[in-house]
Amino acid sequence: MCAIAGIVSLQTNFVEQNKLQQMAAVMQHRGSDAEGFWMNDTKTVGFAHKRLSIIDLSENAAQPMHFPLFNKSNEIKYTIVYNGEIYNYIELREELKTKGYTFKTQSDTEVLLALYDCYNEKFLNLLDGMFAFAIWDNEQNKLFIARDRLGEKPLYYYNSNDQFLFASEIKALWKVGIDKEINHTLFLNYLAAGLINNPTNASETFYNNIKKLPAAHAISYQVQSKKINVYQYWNPAITSLSEKITDKDITEKFVHLFNQSVARRLRSDVAFATSLSGGLDSSSILATIAQFLPENSLQNLQSFSAVFPNFEKDESKYITLVTDKFNIKNTTVTPIVEEFANDFEKL
Repeated sequence: MCAIAGIVSLQTNFVEQNKLQQMAAVMQHRGSDAEGFWMNDTKTVGFAHKRLSIIDLSENAAQPMHFPLFNKSNEIKYTIVYNGEIYNYIELREELKTKGYTFKTQSDTEVLLALYDCYNEKFLNLLDGMFAFAIWDNEQNKLFIARDRLGEKPLYYYNSNDQFLFASEIKALWKVGIDKEINHTLFLNYLAAGLINNPTNASETFYNNIKKLPAAHAISYQVQSKKINVYQYWNPAITSLSEKITDKDITEKFVHLFNQSVARRLRSDVAFATSLSGGLDSSSILATIAQFLPENSLQNLQSFSAVFPNFEKDESKYITLVTDKFNIKNTTVTPIVEEFANDFEKL
């Protein structure tokens, strides 16, 4: 995972480097490979990024990343900070090449910038991945932020008359002076019923002045007019029960999508691993990974499991069956109450 943060203001010289650094510093745990900061010439816009490198480990793929004008390479057209992975970035990059786009990196970040240039905000429906990103459009004086369909990657924001701030974690907003105004209603709902979200308002958080960008939503913020448009860009398609579809069709479609999903998630420039509970889901994922990997590289694949001895639904024996089958190295963790008590403060 990575961390992103940003400040947008109408006031010239409002954004300061130390503010961006403070926001990034409290999210150090989200990305320790590199960090980057950017401010526009008038210091009305600033971005921060903490990087955990997975695709294209070179410095060329560092963020914030800029998209230059085609005829004036010294001018910035768009700037992005991004947390996540676009699993179909290779297919999208090849499509963009047919439209005349060229690429200087192997990163999915650069693909996002080119997609925005080609399709503007409509490119969101082309993405297969988990993401939260912000793009500053220098030509339209606009901030565009979006979150993936299922909300895997977090994104919070604060909006007032004179500034718009966003970050991967709420505490980054506190770091630059945003007050902690407790949302007492949601807090009481949590204590009484364990609710951490408001089912009637997905943007609500435990703090009244800080909002969460819901899953499958985007924000287009026109700075000069202070016009903010929050909209949902995707809804799951519901198949009608009246449609004629056989069990064979359903099975074939599922197997295709499942295999495609696993294969795309194996695209990485660093070593990867998988979690293994011993259940059907995680066991199927591991078996499919083994199917795609060369036999001589299986020995480098690792799995991780949490086991609970004496628990009536302990699946340790199934974990062993799977790891023995594919000769996979497995690391087992046994959570205990004492360790949880020690870690609670960090959580």
